[in-house]
Amino acid sequence: QGTRLGSSNPKGMYDIGLPSQKSLFQLHAERLAKVQQLAGKGIIPWYIMTSPATHVPTENYLKQQNFFGLNQSQVFLFQQATFPAFDFDGKIILETKNKVSLSP
Repeated sequence: QGTRLGSSNPKGMYDIGLPSQKSLFQLHAERLAKVQQLAGKGIIPWYIMTSPATHVPTENYLKQQNFFGLNQSQVFLFQQATFPAFDFDGKIILETKNKVSLSP
């Protein structure tokens, strides 16, 4: 998530302040499309690693944006693994009283 950027959305959806207001996802998709065009043939796969918290919002955003003109079959979302989080003393961090906090 883009919480450190002041956003609750996935980082790829973040508006980095360009006059075009393009997201990081859009900028990257446009670059892939341009490289494919310059190559004249072939498809470049795009692998996007998500977390359990960002997977569905990322998938929905890309679908809403029609994958920024890329073919949906070349875009692959996959979730990173999560594990219990520990503090600097080696103690497990709890998300709630009865739930272990998980981190990538």
